[in-house]
Amino acid sequence: MAFSLFGSGAGSNKAKKSTTKGTPGVGQARVNAGGPRPWSQGELRQLRTLCKQGASLRTISLQLGRSSEAVLAKAQEEQLQVAGVGSPSPRFANQF
Repeated sequence: MAFSLFGSGAGSNKAKKSTTKGTPGVGQARVNAGGPRPWSQGELRQLRTLCKQGASLRTISLQLGRSSEAVLAKAQEEQLQVAGVGSPSPRFANQF
């Protein structure tokens, strides 16, 4: 009888692919099959509000369910300033 390290026999314990559908949860990657998801008017309103309130990039990304890259790109396109991005921290402000 042959022994296989790769488990190709009848009692194989191969990992099954996830069949989870819908919104990804913790630990699940979102597949972007159709290109970038368009920004809704509500998301743009929330982005503007969060930027005006001085929210961090991480906070905005989590609130909107968007990557930090997507948030930065849209903020630049909308000429919005994201707190902590593109300006020196106050701790180093006097050194420049």
